[in-house]
Amino acid sequence: MRKFRWLLLVCAIVFVIQTPSALTAALAQARTDHRLIPIMAMAFLFRLGWICALLFGWWKLRPNQVRPEINLSQRQGPPGVFEIDRAYYLSRPNSWWRFKLLAYDEVGKLAVSDTQIVFQSGTRTIVIDQIRQVSYGKQGRDFINDWVKVEYIIGGAPQIAFFADGGSLGWDGVRGGTAKLFQAMKRLPALA
Repeated sequence: MRKFRWLLLVCAIVFVIQTPSALTAALAQARTDHRLIPIMAMAFLFRLGWICALLFGWWKLRPNQVRPEINLSQRQGPPGVFEIDRAYYLSRPNSWWRFKLLAYDEVGKLAVSDTQIVFQSGTRTIVIDQIRQVSYGKQGRDFINDWVKVEYIIGGAPQIAFFADGGSLGWDGVRGGTAKLFQAMKRLPALA
């Protein structure tokens, strides 16, 4: 993680160093051909956007002394309960045909006890206690984030639910929150 953080900083510095010379060359070309001014302005804004994105990534990946990793003791409710205050829920795999901008259906609180999973949002409460299988990995069109897939039974009918850690706008899941959620869920008893 530390090497990746420094790579981002080096890339940002290279972009910053190259920007004045690139801007000077662009202005020299724009003096001869005024039609290039909008193109050069867009190129400069694009370069500035990359610099900001690289510096933001470098800042978000600070070492543990500045920003600690996800602490399980902060996520635990009563003994034996793993809680996430902001969890993403998805009722079926996202496909390109669903035309949904967001990767999730709802955001709510998720609690994993020794016997069941409880998801509460503003519109629904899902209690999962008859679990068939729990798996972890990519799903649907979301090729970046990992999700916990829970196959369960409600009223004799098989159902599927996907969960991910949505803390820090989803970055907690990328930093290992969803993997910890999977570790908590795979301890639950499964049906034979």
